[in-house]
Amino acid sequence: MANFDLSWAVFTGVFSIFAVIPGFLLFIHSQLPSQKIRTMFEALKEADDFYLSCIEEGLVYGTKADLYRSELQQCHVRAEAARFEAHAARTYIDDVTNWIKGLSRTIRQICWKVRDVRADISNASLRERERQAALRNLATANTASEGGEPGQCWSRPYLSSSTA
Repeated sequence: MANFDLSWAVFTGVFSIFAVIPGFLLFIHSQLPSQKIRTMFEALKEADDFYLSCIEEGLVYGTKADLYRSELQQCHVRAEAARFEAHAARTYIDDVTNWIKGLSRTIRQICWKVRDVRADISNASLRERERQAALRNLATANTASEGGEPGQCWSRPYLSSSTA
């Protein structure tokens, strides 16, 4: 019985090592700067496109638009510096060294900043959409109350069309 227990312990130990090591290596590989760079630039591209669409629709304007443009530009500068540093790695060891030095953390912080700016743009554009919708509704209500359509009396909906 002791022989089986020893064999089982050795088997499970070896199996565990072979199961854990690839998982650990996959985790490290996913955290390398060369892997995170793509995600960072995709987030920047999406934020830029969203910013431009909000500008074109007139949802973000004035000093807010300038502030968002400035924040996105700062993110671009930091992202380019991180890209140059990541692409300077010629080997896998250099990539791991950049990860240990904190380049992946820097890339993650840039992504967080881009997400924050994108969320701010989204909130500002949502508020502006709501403001514009309220103005349209007010204008529609004012037009209707002034007799916008013949034969209807919007200011007194309780009256039937025959008494209006």
